[in-house]
Amino acid sequence: MKKLILIVGISALTFPFAAKAQIDTLREVNLDAMGTPTTPAFQVMGTSPSEIEKPATAAEFVIAIQNASDNFSTFPTNFGIAFTPFWWTNGKELDFEVEFSTENKMRLWRHLQVSLGTVGGAGGIEDNWRYALGLRTNLLEGKINPDSRKAYDALLKKSANAYNKALDERNSGDAVLQNLYLKKEEYLTEKKEISNQYPPDSAMEAEVRIRYEVVKALIKETQDAIAERQKELDDTPLPEDPLLTQELNAAMQKLYVRYGWKWDLGAGGAYDFVDNKLDSSKLYRAGVWTNFGYSLKGNEKHQWTFLSAARYYYYDQVIYALENQTVLIDNMGAIDAGVRAVLDVKKLSISLEALYRMGLNDNFENTYKINALANYRFSENRSVYVSAGNDFNDTSVGGPKQLRVYIGLNLGLGEGKDILYRAR
Repeated sequence: MKKLILIVGISALTFPFAAKAQIDTLREVNLDAMGTPTTPAFQVMGTSPSEIEKPATAAEFVIAIQNASDNFSTFPTNFGIAFTPFWWTNGKELDFEVEFSTENKMRLWRHLQVSLGTVGGAGGIEDNWRYALGLRTNLLEGKINPDSRKAYDALLKKSANAYNKALDERNSGDAVLQNLYLKKEEYLTEKKEISNQYPPDSAMEAEVRIRYEVVKALIKETQDAIAERQKELDDTPLPEDPLLTQELNAAMQKLYVRYGWKWDLGAGGAYDFVDNKLDSSKLYRAGVWTNFGYSLKGNEKHQWTFLSAARYYYYDQVIYALENQTVLIDNMGAIDAGVRAVLDVKKLSISLEALYRMGLNDNFENTYKINALANYRFSENRSVYVSAGNDFNDTSVGGPKQLRVYIGLNLGLGEGKDILYRAR
C-alpha cells in the first residue's frame, strides 16, 4: 500500500507541483516562473529594453523577439536567445531547501546564463548586421521570507495528513482489497501452523509438503493480486480539498518573492558584419558590468526593488561628429553609472532608470539615458514588454538621441523540474 510519508516526500495539491506518492520529489516545479530576464546580448548590442537588469533566476531557454520604433511597419529584426547550462547538467533534480532558502547564498554556476543576439540595420546602416555573445550570473539572489517558508511547510504537513487519511479511508472501504488481505492472512496463518508442526530438522509427509508448497504459491498469488488492485486504486485520483489547494497556491506565490541584497555580473562582446561577410567584420564594442541593489520584503502582490549599475565598455573605433568636424576615435573606453527603481505588481512590472555615460576621450561629450519599461508576464515564463526613453549619443555632440521605443516578447522554454523536499 502506498502511503505518503512526510519525512521522505509529501504531496502538494497545488500548481506548480503535481502529487506523486512514496517518492522524495515534488513534481513539476516551474522555476522559470521566477523571472525571465533581458538577454545580456541585447545590452552589449545597444538594443536592450532595460540597461540595468534586475537579478533574477534565469529560465532554461529564452527566445527574445524585439522591434524598434523606426521599423514597426516591418518584420522584427532584433532576435536573441539565452540559456542556462545548469538546467542541462545537474538541474534535473533540485533541492527545495536550496531553491527556496531563507538565506542569501552565492551560486555562480546555478545562475550562469549564456545569450546570443542579432540586430539588423545596426547603427543606421541597412546592410549592417550586429551579432553578440553575452554572459551573466548572480552573486546574490535574495532570500525567502522565513515566515512564508514556515507557513508553506505547515500547509504541506496538513496536505500530507489529509492525503494519508483519504488513502486509508479508500483502501479500508474497498471490498476487493480487504478480501484479498483476509485471504493472505489465512494463507500466512496456515503456513505458520505447518512450519510449527514440522521443525526445520524434521521431514514433512508428502501430502503436507504438497499443501505447504501450494500455500506458498497462494500467498504469492494473493500478494500479486493485492499489488494489482492497489495499482488500480492509485490510478484513481483521490478527492482534493479545494480550500487547502487554494491555501497552498497562495503560500507558494509568497515563496516566489525574494527580498534582500541582489547582485549580478555580466560581460559581452558585439561584432558588426556588413552584408554578413566575414571580411567586412569589426568589433563594435565589448564590456563588463554589474548590477547591485535591494528588494524590499513586499508580498506576492507588490514589491519594490532599487538597483544601481556600473559598467565599462570598450569601443574599437568610434566615428564621432564634433560641431565642425568628424573625427575617428580609436580604442575608446566609456564608463556608465546609473540607478533604477522597479515596482512589481503581480504579473506587471514597471520601472524607471537613469544612466550617465562618461567617455574616456577628450573629444567625447558625456551623455545620458532615461528610460521607462513596462513588462507583463502573461504566463508563467512568458512576457511582453514596452520600453521608451531617449538613447545614449555615442556618435556626436549635442546631447542624447531622440525618443526610442522598443516592443518585445520573451518566451521561456523548458519543462518542469523535480525538486527534493525535506520536512523541517
